[in-house]
Amino acid sequence: MNTDTLQILIVDDNTINLMLMKTLLKSVTPHAEISEVRDGEAAVSFTRAHQPNLIFMDIHMPIMNGLEATRVIRNDATISGVRIIGLSAANTEEEKRQAVDAGMDDYLVKPVGRADIESLLAEWA
Repeated sequence: MNTDTLQILIVDDNTINLMLMKTLLKSVTPHAEISEVRDGEAAVSFTRAHQPNLIFMDIHMPIMNGLEATRVIRNDATISGVRIIGLSAANTEEEKRQAVDAGMDDYLVKPVGRADIESLLAEWA
């Protein structure tokens, strides 16, 4: 996957977190198409309609949390190949295990930095 043609979805219920993540991603992948939604239910709908390559999914959100949304996406046969990266301020082994068990490919602890994004894109994009 070429980072110049990368389609990225950011899922977070916090406006500041969305803005920071989008700014960070734009600085690392200036040609990527970046979209954003505010809850897991919207993430599932967006993913079904647009098939992004990479999703940065907050774990803790209202309506449908990131773990539930990931399970729904992983169980949908029409969606394939999307990489899902969990985002949370919690830096616990239990939360990381839950993220992987739900089907997330990786997990980043907030606040996320440029080096985190660069490393992650080198691995998953």
